[in-house]
Amino acid sequence: MLFRSTMWAVARNRLVHLVGGRWRDESSILQLLAEDVYQTFFDREGNQWIATGRSVYRLPAGQHKLENVDPSGAIGGIFTEAPDGSLWMSSESLAQKQGSVRLLYIRGSAVARSAKIKASTVALLSDTEGSLWIAPVNHGLLRAHAAQTSSGNSPQGLLLENYSHLDGLTSDSVSRILQDHAGNIWVSTNRGLDRFKQPRLIRYVDRPLPLIQALGTCADKETWVGTYGAPLLSIRDGHTFEHGHERKIINVFCDLDGAVWFTDDEGLWRYQSDHFFHIPAPEGVLPYSAHQVTGEGAHRTFPSFRRQGLWRFSDSRWTRVLVPGFPEDTPMSLLLDHSGRLWAGYVDNRVAVLEGDTGRTFSAGEAPELGSISVLLDSRRGILAG
Repeated sequence: MLFRSTMWAVARNRLVHLVGGRWRDESSILQLLAEDVYQTFFDREGNQWIATGRSVYRLPAGQHKLENVDPSGAIGGIFTEAPDGSLWMSSESLAQKQGSVRLLYIRGSAVARSAKIKASTVALLSDTEGSLWIAPVNHGLLRAHAAQTSSGNSPQGLLLENYSHLDGLTSDSVSRILQDHAGNIWVSTNRGLDRFKQPRLIRYVDRPLPLIQALGTCADKETWVGTYGAPLLSIRDGHTFEHGHERKIINVFCDLDGAVWFTDDEGLWRYQSDHFFHIPAPEGVLPYSAHQVTGEGAHRTFPSFRRQGLWRFSDSRWTRVLVPGFPEDTPMSLLLDHSGRLWAGYVDNRVAVLEGDTGRTFSAGEAPELGSISVLLDSRRGILAG
């Protein structure tokens, strides 16, 4: 490895240093001849870390005497330094024949006991946000959110996320992990190269907006905004466009044909090709009670009406959704997933799904306590509710 324009390496289990065009054996100088060296690492303060088959040593910057910080007997593997200066290390225990990743050093002192992530690791990285990326042998990728305690030397609450070929990785056999200057995580496998792109949250500053009630996006990446006190708005390339007069919009969604559907205090609307089409409410239903709406298009749309439940609008005909196993109440949120299933969230911690003519309700006893389900999202890992 390169540190301050000098090259260090481990060759034949010896620590060597390139000085004046020649490799110098540092193992003899540091009195490590009796131990096999497996890894060396320099932290941001210039301290050198050396992992051998017996211990982990620290050589403070500018000094020549090693400190034994971990005489555990585990074979040291890979070091990585977190943004707060704490040092993590992977190791293999010959006695237990098991690998792990653990916190080694924090706030100027060694960690005697810390939580371990059990994994024989081939690659390890701490990103700029403080998360650990771990590549277990042939088991994809782990991301650990490691929260440090405010006092003491032990980490708490290691939250693990697992990524595999089922989540889009080219292979479960990961060999290298890298973070670039933009914050993206690059992962190499035996079948290709993957990138975890760093999300960016950018404040919208084109114009001030009143109370935003709804957001939707179309396949052409145009974003639609529904507000209380402004026309229907669309945003493209950072610029805002007004459509029609001022409204009190409740919900917005874009169908597969690119038409924008929304509900306001006048009822249900469809907007396409610069024209507004008002959809008359079902007989006996007050137009201003229109609430949520989702669907595929004019052939299959699901609006809900306050105190009037859920309805199906298909080819200009209305039908009340009354299916065994599916609530008759008015849902707070609606979602049509990629499989064509209709999901509905309710005020009392219930989530229901409608597939064809079959309904199922997940009650409070089957789901986490979320309260009023106001948003649903179709993701690679399933349906998310909040």
